[in-house]
Amino acid sequence: MLKMKVPVVEALKHLKLIDHRTCQKGILTRWHVRKDQSGKDFVTAQSICWLFCWAKTGMNSETARGQARRAFNAIFDQTFDRLERRLDHEWAIIWRYEKSNIEKNFYSHIASK
Repeated sequence: MLKMKVPVVEALKHLKLIDHRTCQKGILTRWHVRKDQSGKDFVTAQSICWLFCWAKTGMNSETARGQARRAFNAIFDQTFDRLERRLDHEWAIIWRYEKSNIEKNFYSHIASK
């Protein structure tokens, strides 16, 4: 499981450093932090996929891509490069907008690689 290595407020600070208007709007609707059964914060699989996509392509902005990768690496206990070896970009594109609970499918997918 990808875990946040920083508090929620600090994660948001890293996300706000991504200099792209569309990404900044997306933080409001695509970045979701929930509580697990023990009360710890976790980022939903959809949100991980959303940030992964920004770190992968930067929506054709090399600057945004690099900033998103730095944010990803600062927020999570696993690097973007490690996840990139295990997550198909096509699946991330689909999953980032999925409304149902995809945690099990997401983690099964990245564990099988």
